[in-house]
Amino acid sequence: MSKKTMNNSKNGKTVTVAHALFNSDLAINTDKVRECGAHIKMLNAQIDAAAVSMNQKVRRIDASWDGDAFYKAINKYNELYQTFCTIEGKNGVSRYKVIDVYVRFLDEIVGINYEETENANISLAESFM
Repeated sequence: MSKKTMNNSKNGKTVTVAHALFNSDLAINTDKVRECGAHIKMLNAQIDAAAVSMNQKVRRIDASWDGDAFYKAINKYNELYQTFCTIEGKNGVSRYKVIDVYVRFLDEIVGINYEETENANISLAESFM
């Protein structure tokens, strides 16, 4: 029991795969995957905007707070900010870059490449019918 179908619905391309081992259908809507990626990208940009605003507020504290506690706190803050809130990140890796790579994966690999591969598979299968 193995079936593969490509349905073009108004929600986009949906690929349904049935496999006897799992005894269920797996449906992937690549337009929804791309939509999810775009939403994640927008949220990533919002996180960056919030981080810039937060950083400006923290920098204002710098003018009114002095002492060992401040220096310990600001050093820890700077380390966390560098890792999670800047595009460069710490050691070249940041939250922004990781999420950006994930969004590109959703769009390019799951979206475009999956559709191309499934279309090729369907075309090959139809040539034997």
